[in-house]
Amino acid sequence: MAVADTVLRPGARPDPGALRPFLTARLAPHKCPREFVLLDAQPRTATGTVRRFPPRTAGDQP
Repeated sequence: MAVADTVLRPGARPDPGALRPFLTARLAPHKCPREFVLLDAQPRTATGTVRRFPPRTAGDQP
């Protein structure tokens, strides 16, 4: 299941009902995320690049 981390522009109000139609008009159906997670900022690595995958926890398998 695809989940999209979403960061809003400053001053923007979240409208979950508008995000899905916006994306389905622009993406193939299989690429449209099923869930959206609103974040204050994108998580960054130690070098300042955007973290693409969540950090591993102690219970994760390599």
